[in-house]
Amino acid sequence: MKLLSESPLKQCHPRRYTVCVCPKNHPPETEAKAWSDIISGLTIASLAIPQGISYAKLANLPPIVGLYSSFVPPLIYSILGSSRHLAVGPVSIASLVMGSMLSEAVSPTEDQILYLKLAFTATFFAGVFQASLGLLRLGFVIDFLSKATLVGFMAGAAIIVSLQQLKGLLGIVHFTSKMQFVPVMSSVFNNRDESMKKPKLFWVSAAAPLTSVIVSTLLVFCLKSKIHRVSIIGHLPEGLNPPSANMLYFKGDYLAVAIKTGIVTGILSLTEGIAVGRTFAALKTTKLMDHFRSAVNYNAGAQTAVSNIVLASAVLVTLLFLMPLFYYTPNVILAAIIITAVIGLIDYRAAYQLWKVDKLDFLACLCSFFGVLFISVPLGLAIADIKMGSRGRREIKSNNGSTLKCIILDMTAVTAIDTSGIELVCELRKMLEKRSLQLVLANPVGSVMEKLQQSKVLESFGLNGLYLTVGEAVADISALWKSQP
Repeated sequence: MKLLSESPLKQCHPRRYTVCVCPKNHPPETEAKAWSDIISGLTIASLAIPQGISYAKLANLPPIVGLYSSFVPPLIYSILGSSRHLAVGPVSIASLVMGSMLSEAVSPTEDQILYLKLAFTATFFAGVFQASLGLLRLGFVIDFLSKATLVGFMAGAAIIVSLQQLKGLLGIVHFTSKMQFVPVMSSVFNNRDESMKKPKLFWVSAAAPLTSVIVSTLLVFCLKSKIHRVSIIGHLPEGLNPPSANMLYFKGDYLAVAIKTGIVTGILSLTEGIAVGRTFAALKTTKLMDHFRSAVNYNAGAQTAVSNIVLASAVLVTLLFLMPLFYYTPNVILAAIIITAVIGLIDYRAAYQLWKVDKLDFLACLCSFFGVLFISVPLGLAIADIKMGSRGRREIKSNNGSTLKCIILDMTAVTAIDTSGIELVCELRKMLEKRSLQLVLANPVGSVMEKLQQSKVLESFGLNGLYLTVGEAVADISALWKSQP
């Protein structure tokens, strides 16, 4: 790697992962910002409330637990978080995996208290696991998750979550607790006599989540004397529950199950967050679907983390006063909300791009996808190609009395590159652009050049971003600088 410079080079640190981020979002300074945060907070609340109830049922937990997950975490993040657009809340795949793993050990219907204790304990250990990554400065390990793996993982997970909703959509009572594709489809065909031939109120799910909940609830309430086969949520207690620290399960026969579930859930939550986060990072150049909470928050015009406080306040009002209104909400609507929330995770365009750029990366994507679909969610991620190669480090010292203006990346020794490497080059270029630095590629070999062209990365570098040799790049850029007044 060559550096072109002219005056003192200040020390530049690579990306670091810190344990705690100091608040960077200050209260809105203008009335316009305040209204933007209020509107975005209420908008995201209209999505978070029905999703919270739906994801709680996905984990076989009381619906009120899902609302708490959209109440306390946003408040904490508004103080400690650094992103003004990120909306905090539960995730579908973690809810599904927790419900599946705990249901294999304890029945959520026959022993509700023990199941709830194990869920709280698993959540506790998931938090401990993720906090440990921060304390030990191990956040860099997420860089070893290749893009191909994440694309396949998220697609498989989205299908698995959607298949689980066939129970609510078809009204099947005796449904499998397993997550694999074959047991789920077998359960559907073996219980055809239990399913509703024409699920009532299914059309309502085409509307926005909160609108679907309101309209379907009103319809069921008005037609309750004529409709008897629609499964509804039922009674939901209102008010705030006392702290549940006494519900943690630290001794007994099921402690190992809780620890295992917590660690797996923590890993999957982190993985899903990375995959969605990388998609969310492209907000300035692409239009995201509105089922991502953070995308909704962004599109609604959030200016600061105050939008999370507004979200938490809306959920608090719901917990205190509005819970009885959900009594007649049909479960079929909750199932539809979950499907619409996860279906966009199937990124077929990214899969096609993997096929076009790198066949081996596409194979890794397929391994992750079919592993999740036919084996299990955790093993599907494990069997995929997670690249753990060691990365060399070099100390780059600057010439005294110079200012860095351009970085020439000598790619002579780069004999091959995959989609993760291409994405890294793009991220490096964007990072340097923010610091008013230019990234130039020099002497990429034929196979690397071909993949860069197929991925359309070279279009972002322009005419002065690619040279055949380092010497040619140095001479051309130096001449360009000297010609400038």
